[in-house]
Amino acid sequence: MSDSSNQGLLNSALAAIVAVVALAGCDQEPGNSTSKTAEIAGATTSAADDAWKTLTSSGVAPDRIPGESSLAYFMRQVETSNIRRRELGLEFWSRYPDDPRRYKWLLLTVHMPPYYAGDIVTWSENETKLTPNAAPVNTDLLSEWRRKYEAMRDEFWNAPETTERDRCILWFGELEQELLRISESMARGEAVEASSVVGDSLEFFRRFPKLLDVHDTSGFFVRVRTLIELVIHTNREVLGLDTDESLSAYLSAVGETGNEFAQKVAEEITATSDFVEYRLPSTTDESVLAWAALPEFPLNQPVTLEEWVIFYHDMVVNTRKNHEIGARRLWYEYPDRKQQLEWIVKTQWNSTTYAEHFVDAIWELARGKVVTDSDETARAEWNRLYAKLRSELWADKNITEEERGRIRGAEVWSQLWRARAAWLTKQDKETVQQLLDDINALFTNHDAAHSAIMPSSIILSQHRDFGLDDDELLAFFKPMLSRKNESLWQLAEAAYRLVELRTTPFEFVAQTLYGEEIDVAKDFSGKIVLVDHWTTTCSSCIRAMPRIHEAYERFKEDGFEVVSIVYDGTTRRSMVRRVEEELGLTWTTLDGESQREAVERKYGYNGYPQYMLLNRDGTLRAGTGEVDMGRNLETLLDEMLAAEADEKETATVH
Repeated sequence: MSDSSNQGLLNSALAAIVAVVALAGCDQEPGNSTSKTAEIAGATTSAADDAWKTLTSSGVAPDRIPGESSLAYFMRQVETSNIRRRELGLEFWSRYPDDPRRYKWLLLTVHMPPYYAGDIVTWSENETKLTPNAAPVNTDLLSEWRRKYEAMRDEFWNAPETTERDRCILWFGELEQELLRISESMARGEAVEASSVVGDSLEFFRRFPKLLDVHDTSGFFVRVRTLIELVIHTNREVLGLDTDESLSAYLSAVGETGNEFAQKVAEEITATSDFVEYRLPSTTDESVLAWAALPEFPLNQPVTLEEWVIFYHDMVVNTRKNHEIGARRLWYEYPDRKQQLEWIVKTQWNSTTYAEHFVDAIWELARGKVVTDSDETARAEWNRLYAKLRSELWADKNITEEERGRIRGAEVWSQLWRARAAWLTKQDKETVQQLLDDINALFTNHDAAHSAIMPSSIILSQHRDFGLDDDELLAFFKPMLSRKNESLWQLAEAAYRLVELRTTPFEFVAQTLYGEEIDVAKDFSGKIVLVDHWTTTCSSCIRAMPRIHEAYERFKEDGFEVVSIVYDGTTRRSMVRRVEEELGLTWTTLDGESQREAVERKYGYNGYPQYMLLNRDGTLRAGTGEVDMGRNLETLLDEMLAAEADEKETATVH
């Protein structure tokens, strides 16, 4: 995940979110009444475009209050930007009733709840506590918003341009926010009648059985588990789920909704130790309860630009507020070494700095850009605090070398993404080299060697993003060949094999799902081939396929082919076919399940998707990081075909 903050690019992206409605009569003679009408309509459309750009930009960030902490300042940005979007959106809604973007706005705002806290500074400070927000809420403004929302919601729901998937996203957002509001109301000691939420969640699963299926290309299925867990975690006595019997009954009802994935989640929770975790806590240990109350990283799988905005909004607010601040208080209030260790490791897996312009940064993240306008005050504040807390933990006489290895490994993980951004934005090789040296220090220490595996595998598949050529890649992995850790020398061997593909054709023989044997090297000789390694349980793999399919349709006449190797095609054959049918895929799919372990070991795969873009002679042109989930595929193909044309022209001249 990467980011940047160029307002011009932002506005261009937002303008492209929805197509501008074509205006009839624009080719009429000047002076014609139809032409005048079109001219007025055109001006209205232009005004709507400007209003939309204003709505979706961040505007002016609030001034920092003297003595205000970076988190309090950040949380004020979050809430003020949400209020701004909500109020501007209301104006857009009423002023441009025929513009479909008003529905996009509604989908966004349902995930950004209107708190209307009376004292926003106090509210942000309360958000740093272990208890939920207890700041005063302007109930009149909140009631007014809800009345307006109901009318807008009805119009949205019944509009002909609203898709079932739009309704799905909106309804989920409503359920999610209702559950969060229940928690806040309970924290304030307010009386809550919320049992209907349980029935609403069941009706939600019944209404969208396909859209929430594990193989839905939107990836929205992951929300199913999130929603179920929200229901069975949120003040269960209010929801009527405070006994084992009532909890079991809810999970059984989930399984009877007809939603395949919801049924699977319910069965997993019921059949495993997970079920114990969802019961009312029996412990009285305040530190355990406080730790368990910290929200986790959001699990939704974004697809559209709007969903990416929602995803990053949740990610930034939840992970930074709860891991950095909530657990920081936990550190001092409940100084348990195991929990301190767990938290200090967690904080390295998520960014702990804040973008200067919060909303703009979220949009840029959603567009795959690299955000560079971080709040340096927050960064410096965090670095000082982290160093202090880490030294406290490091000095503990009881800490083991294995635990130190976990900390060092987590730090390297965080360092990995900083080094990648440093190369992509500034071609900073010094930062990359420091990363390589630190990983090398990890795998020389037997107790910490396991922490080097994941970052090393990322470097293997994305080494171009770190500015490494083939020789530099092999120089990094060569020392691992002599290590005792089997996973490390297997990665090193995989690096050498991957580099060999630059000069040695890729070879793979397997059967299609229909029993036809395909030899990739022979049957696709003379073609440019993208080999797509995937599994049906990899939502990222499936989410990238429509983008790859667009490239396939555009370039297949130029000799471009896609070979899809699925590594659970035997056990999940019907699901593979379903993915192919729903996406309308027409390329070759091979069943590689029996060869999965060998391929993973040979090329160092530890996750999917993985990509190989092959030249016409079968050698490797670009790997996983360069193909970038298909985002860069058309650019790569244009470059390859342009180079071929140049070669032909040169040959003709000579």
